Amino acid sequence: MSNKKKDLIETKSALIKIFQSIPDSDRIKILFITLSVIISSAFDLISIKAISPLISNLTSLDNLNKYLITRIIYFLFPNITNKYLLIITCAIFGICIFLSALFKLINLYWIETLSEDLSLYFTKKAYINIFNKPYIYFLKKNSSEFLILTTKYIDQAVTTLKSIIYLISSLFMTSIIVATLLFTNFQVTFNIILFTLIIYYLLIVYFNNKLYFLGKSQSQESRKNIKLVQESIGSIKDIILNKSQDYFVKQILNSTKIIKNTQKRINIYLAFPRYMVEAIGIASILLFGILLNNTNESILEVLPFIASLAFGLQKVIPLVQNFYLNYSQVRTNIYSLGYLMAYLEVNENSRNQSKSKKYLEFSKS
Repeated sequence: MSNKKKDLIETKSALIKIFQSIPDSDRIKILFITLSVIISSAFDLISIKAISPLISNLTSLDNLNKYLITRIIYFLFPNITNKYLLIITCAIFGICIFLSALFKLINLYWIETLSEDLSLYFTKKAYINIFNKPYIYFLKKNSSEFLILTTKYIDQAVTTLKSIIYLISSLFMTSIIVATLLFTNFQVTFNIILFTLIIYYLLIVYFNNKLYFLGKSQSQESRKNIKLVQESIGSIKDIILNKSQDYFVKQILNSTKIIKNTQKRINIYLAFPRYMVEAIGIASILLFGILLNNTNESILEVLPFIASLAFGLQKVIPLVQNFYLNYSQVRTNIYSLGYLMAYLEVNENSRNQSKSKKYLEFSKS
């Protein structure tokens, strides 16, 4: 089995075990996150459906009965005038925009709260297990390993779990919005969305392994960097006596340069698709408008759909970018899960062994 495949299996196994070890209280938080995502998506759907009748009313089009929202309003208020129809449609649109944003903030609050709780939980569990180790265990370990566990790997592991939650949320919300746009005009929406997804798919395929190995390389170099700094400070008397300050400064600087250069490449890979897809999305809408202008249809008749498509894409593109970003974060940081899980698992075994030991009873001397 190749090292790459072995690493992937180990990290997936660690991910499953870490999710299984999450306390019930944090599972309830995940349930609240799921509910807030569903509610926010519902309000996004209504706001997208409301934009077309709103534009139609503003452009004084007569055929307003083709929109579901206006049919519902006409059913509730049979004698309503266009003026009040416009006011109600604007109110529905504005309220849905506000409530969608509100539930997104609630979702953010629950995810960040979960992240904080998991950081404390894993830190507590890891160090309880570490401090229950026998003394000989610490003779074989460098203290820098425990330091990097606290400063880096626990945070990376929690970031990975958080990214998975964001990833699922983005996928669900994107699916709802895309389905709404497809129902409005299947052919045009399908072509634009398909083109956008192909771009992201190609980028994911291209950057996938790069991000994984960059994350792994950065983690290993961070361990080396912390160990180097710690050993340098521990040997400061010898460094001063030998006048070898420049040598150690150079070593630390080289290590830090590698870490920062790797992080730079990761950040570029993560941000790259956003700017490209935003430009392509806007260009697609403009092209669509030009093509429609050359047909027999009046621009006023297709303007409501162009508005809803533009509004929908304005919501979809950040969600797709968020999906890509969080998927990339998972690929970059997933290496840390195995490192954290090794501490949690091994120490569980040692604790069980310590409980099974028979203690000597000194009854006389």
